[in-house]
Amino acid sequence: RIINQNYVKGRMTSTIAWNLIDSYLEGLPWDRDSLMTAREPWSGHYTVNDPIWISAHTGQFTEAGWYYLRHGYGVGMLDNGGSIASFISPNSDELTVVIETMSHNHSKCIRPELP
Repeated sequence: RIINQNYVKGRMTSTIAWNLIDSYLEGLPWDRDSLMTAREPWSGHYTVNDPIWISAHTGQFTEAGWYYLRHGYGVGMLDNGGSIASFISPNSDELTVVIETMSHNHSKCIRPELP
């Protein structure tokens, strides 16, 4: 949700994933908000968390140098909630569309609303 809506609502073209991997104690505020969690990092075991798949929806189907389409032409909020963000390759021969329908009230993320 946050990758699409950062651009749709704030015209931000990059998102920083903080932390990439965490080892917080269970119950702390940002527990499992990272891309991966390692409760006992010395063991080599880690868990892949939901945010990594959100990043993958955009990252696996675009490359550096791709452009967002303009707002109103493949980028915007959906009437019944969610958002759409469309990307086009530099030579305009490939298109990627990412649609998300998760509302802020149903998100596991701890973030304020974007303006």
